[in-house]
Amino acid sequence: MRLGILTFHYADNYGAVLQAYGLQQKLREMGHDVRILNFRYNPRRKIVLAVKCAIAGCLDVLRFGRTRGEVLSLNRSLFSEFRTEHLVLSQKLEVDQLSSVVGEYDCLLVGSDQVWNADFWTDPRTAYFLDFCREESGLRKVSYATCFGQTNQPRWFLEKLDGWLDNFDHISVRGAGGCELVHAHTHHRPTDVLDPTLLWDFDGVMSSPLPHGGCILVYSLSRHVAPCIRAAIDMINRDDPKRVVSISSKAQYPFADQYLEGIGPSEFVRLIHDAGYVCTDSYHGTLFAIKHRKPFVTCSNGPRAMRIKDVLSSCGIEERLISCAADVVPEHVSADTIDYDAVHERIDDMIEESIKFLERALA
Repeated sequence: MRLGILTFHYADNYGAVLQAYGLQQKLREMGHDVRILNFRYNPRRKIVLAVKCAIAGCLDVLRFGRTRGEVLSLNRSLFSEFRTEHLVLSQKLEVDQLSSVVGEYDCLLVGSDQVWNADFWTDPRTAYFLDFCREESGLRKVSYATCFGQTNQPRWFLEKLDGWLDNFDHISVRGAGGCELVHAHTHHRPTDVLDPTLLWDFDGVMSSPLPHGGCILVYSLSRHVAPCIRAAIDMINRDDPKRVVSISSKAQYPFADQYLEGIGPSEFVRLIHDAGYVCTDSYHGTLFAIKHRKPFVTCSNGPRAMRIKDVLSSCGIEERLISCAADVVPEHVSADTIDYDAVHERIDDMIEESIKFLERALA
């Protein structure tokens, strides 16, 4: 089957790029001719985020002599290189060009990642519900592990959601919150499937070993959880001290022993694979720690915590999610309290169900 994927493949974010690669590879392994539509949306929050980042950047310069943006720019070429080498991309597409390529595919598949999060959109019209496809095109329309980001969506979005969801032949989502939202608007319960990063082995794109094996690896998307991560690291290092290495900036985590720059997707996979412990607030940071059977703790609250709690509950290890420094206790951070044989037995069952969904939807 000629299959096009519509997702957030272009973001310089480890999870976004690796989930796109994982889904692409799994579908190719299943025998499909797969291409990722090289379409980039225009974030609704772009100007607001730019202002916030500029202010934060100025503060970082005053405190540390360098901005987080400068650090991220060093990684940008590695993300671009990964996409060029490992993603099968279409030509670049603007929103008004999407309808012209429909005839090149037998099926369009939306997902994974937060492609159904209204907070990211420019206006109440979105390509990620395949609104550019004509009904008479005969195109099969599928969602895989799509995510709303949060269940609290704006009214204009909920008013349109019923019609958008009716556009799909098969719907699967990522997490219980998404299941409930789709069920409320379609009266059909969608399939809850795994993120694509758990469907694929990334050994083939992992970088060569780096000199940081056995460290405590810090990967965080927000400085607000730094006190929680600091408390967890203090407890982890109380009996068996380890070197703390951060791939978040010094401005966010000044207590780390070393700050790494020039970390692309391949290096990210290697760092987690070789880490002695992982401290994160990231959904995909959590998934890769579980994937590689690493002791870990996830410090998060708010909408991101809800997504992480879903997957941890499915794995039977929800205690590894900590919302604040006061909740850090030995049994929640211990390296010896995760029964990974039991965890991966659950994951194997979920992988089987996820692949079954893809087989049904693409038969």
